[in-house]
Amino acid sequence: MWTRTAAEMTITLYIIRHGATKSNKRHAYLGNTNEPLSNEGGEQIIFYNEAGRYPKEKDNLLIFSSPMLRCLQTKDILYPDTRAILLPEWKEIDFGRFEGKNYQDLNGDPDYQRWIDSGGVTAFPGGESRDEFVKRSMAGLEWCIECMEDYKQKSAVCIVHGGTIMAIMSSLTGGDYYDYQVKNGQGYEIELSIKNNNVQLEKLTPIAMEEAEEKDK
Repeated sequence: MWTRTAAEMTITLYIIRHGATKSNKRHAYLGNTNEPLSNEGGEQIIFYNEAGRYPKEKDNLLIFSSPMLRCLQTKDILYPDTRAILLPEWKEIDFGRFEGKNYQDLNGDPDYQRWIDSGGVTAFPGGESRDEFVKRSMAGLEWCIECMEDYKQKSAVCIVHGGTIMAIMSSLTGGDYYDYQVKNGQGYEIELSIKNNNVQLEKLTPIAMEEAEEKDK
């Protein structure tokens, strides 16, 4: 998988989806638009943090983030005193012509129906295919691990997008892409072992999913 030989190591990543935006609330495709968190989205992140679901800020905490505003604002709520390492490879998928629209807006659009019929695998019109996106997201994971090796760190927080989480987790597990959909503020704590240029998922624990169920009641 890796383009350089990594040392044998075991690492823990806390992969967290950013807080909600107005587009997220209306279930619109939100990729390249640099939309901020909504007030509700920021409060949601504070709620999960106060419930103790995220790692606490400390002197040697390593944080990686998508460069999109919604991820950076989430980082600033959780870790205001720690600078994030930005990985452009972890931007959300390019939704192309579907950007900013939801399923109601696209109802009756032949291109949308073709994309649905493909199981969401083909490229968005004017955007990325799933394969392209997964490859890009995994390149970001490679950079993340190499950086952790350079900094001699065994754990890190990664603040990313819902699609990024689906891409990384389905690639690591061999599972279905949509099996790893998470709500805003949720994610996974994963333990990875790296040996002989291969990465192996050793452990997977959901983040903030119980609190979301309670809050939704």
